[in-house]
Amino acid sequence: MFSFDDKKFIEDAIEIFDYLHNGVVVVEITDDSSIKLIYLNKLIANLLGITPQEAMEKYLNNPTDMVYEADRPVLHEDLLRNYHNEQQDYFSASYRFQKGDGSIIWVLGHMQFTIRNGKPIYICLFTDVNELISAQINVEESSNNLWMDIVNNIPTGATIVSSTNDVLKIVAVNDTLVKFAEKVGELLDGNSRSWSKEALTMLLNQNIYAFCIEEDTHLVKEMMDSSINSPITETTFRLRGSTTHNPIYIHTTCSSRMVDENTRYYYILFTEITRSVLAEQELQANQIMLLHLSYYDKLTGFKNRNAYSEYTEACRIDKQKDVGIAFIDANGLKEANDQLGHSSGDKMLKTLASIIKEDFNYTSVYRISGDEFVIVEPNISKEDFVAKVLHVRDRLVENDDIASIGFVWKKSMSDLKRRVGQAEQLMYIEKQKYYEKTAALKSKHRPRLLKQLLNDLENNQFVMFLQPKAQIGSKKATGAEALVRRIDQDGKIIPPYEFIPQLEQEKLIPKIDFFMLEEVCKFLEELKKEGRTDFVVSVNMSRVTFEELEFISHVEEVCNKYDFNRSQLEFELTESNKTIDQIQFDDYIQKIKSLGISISLDDVGTDYASLRMLIIEGIDVLKVDRSLIVQIDKKNTQVLLKHLNAMAHELGIKVLAEGVETDEVRLALEELGCDYYQGYLLSPPIPTDKFKKEFL
Repeated sequence: MFSFDDKKFIEDAIEIFDYLHNGVVVVEITDDSSIKLIYLNKLIANLLGITPQEAMEKYLNNPTDMVYEADRPVLHEDLLRNYHNEQQDYFSASYRFQKGDGSIIWVLGHMQFTIRNGKPIYICLFTDVNELISAQINVEESSNNLWMDIVNNIPTGATIVSSTNDVLKIVAVNDTLVKFAEKVGELLDGNSRSWSKEALTMLLNQNIYAFCIEEDTHLVKEMMDSSINSPITETTFRLRGSTTHNPIYIHTTCSSRMVDENTRYYYILFTEITRSVLAEQELQANQIMLLHLSYYDKLTGFKNRNAYSEYTEACRIDKQKDVGIAFIDANGLKEANDQLGHSSGDKMLKTLASIIKEDFNYTSVYRISGDEFVIVEPNISKEDFVAKVLHVRDRLVENDDIASIGFVWKKSMSDLKRRVGQAEQLMYIEKQKYYEKTAALKSKHRPRLLKQLLNDLENNQFVMFLQPKAQIGSKKATGAEALVRRIDQDGKIIPPYEFIPQLEQEKLIPKIDFFMLEEVCKFLEELKKEGRTDFVVSVNMSRVTFEELEFISHVEEVCNKYDFNRSQLEFELTESNKTIDQIQFDDYIQKIKSLGISISLDDVGTDYASLRMLIIEGIDVLKVDRSLIVQIDKKNTQVLLKHLNAMAHELGIKVLAEGVETDEVRLALEELGCDYYQGYLLSPPIPTDKFKKEFL
């Protein structure tokens, strides 16, 4: 075993280093326990694949950087541990070097500690493992004593195995390998024991894989088999007796050569690399954790906005089938954070997350902002998805209305953002109930507007006007449209275009729609008492109102309060909001029809979606928008209206034209096949009492 004489080193070190057939590195341990490069020779530079000058400049302040990244902390720890251990001034170990081209080589290191000019110095000799094995291969077959002499001078665990006619026999083992065997005994039963080389040779002849845990035996066998066709092969196995909590990793290299036509020799080196493996595993675990954090929300465990953005992009390429989408928004999170602290807000979000997890897997849920969550559940039936959402909604209510939820379901979906937007709109409708019950949000715009709306309704500032409808060949009213008007404090009538758009935007329009429904039901009850059971009154129902989860039950509840013929009630569906899902809309239409209520589709001719709605069964009347009627003198408009009437009649649907102001227009519409009309030719919208006097 090589060692330096300290005095000789001081006098002749440089000269000696230049003649050594090893890569040499000299480092100093500084007072702050860092490591500084003093010297390296040409051979170490050759191992690294760069010039000595480049190596000195590159590794001057961090010489351990020449070692592979995962082995750096191991080498640093080895040097400092032996430096602080005054009883041990020499040690050897194996490390991986990273060459200038990025490739990795294994080296054997022999580290000698000394003091030079009062400074702690390490002289490190590094030998390429491949070169060591090549030297062994060049040794001709000789007596066992020669083999033992060679093997014993190898600083790592080593053995030579012969194979004659596929029969394996141990030729030699060294002292380091004996120490491995002793470690196996301690791992197995905790008892230390001494092995002789003869006993170990006998054991390995019985089972050459005795050092491996059973699951890793194939790794060593594959390594030996592969060495027949490769100059050097390697593998890593776990030492026999290793456990999950206390693994011992052994790195093994193997080369082989034929010594005659029947006999092959295997040269196998063993090096313990447990610390290197564990350090690399820790690095990989940290990388996995960082990757997890980049895609998952730490507080709730759900996916985060990064993951949501990637999924949204993927949906543009691959269509999803049978998809349920829900949008959830926490109620009062900002107030909880401001008034009770962020720990209270975090607790609230964790409660919300636990409720969602009762029905949805965390991989289907995205936290896209502080208080907003999106659920995307593909490959689920509409019935199953709705059942899950309704259960979540009930649990949210049970937990003090902790959040509001809206949802849609699609048979096929590629535009995720659009569908999430629909679910968000529906969530805002649900959130109105929370605002109504919450007095702590007075500073918010929507609650303030809601409070004003409720006060105006209570103070009778909203009233019902009626505009008559008649058959196209008559001026006798057969029905009417109920239209809302707002009366200000000075008694001035405010037209709907000044307040309806804002109420729709703020998702408060359902309050007006149901107010008007109740007014119409009252009016029809009065007509029944007067014997008029043939007069039809229509009430506008915003598409936003249709989205309310309890829409049908709410309609039925209002209708059941009054005694009238349901066939006299008609719902006009407006086109001012398009959040509703086509399939869901179809379902609502059938439920409304089951209540005996007629359906009129408004604003036909202003939007492609209106025509698309004609395929839904249950539409009774089409209302042609005034924007078409005012252009009835144009040939193209006449052709369009003629075919529209014919198409509607073939589908069993009546057609009503609105905005009719002259007899000339009425007669033209009659000639084109229109059934009913409405407009100033009959009357503008007027108060109920005046309408009764003039038309009933």
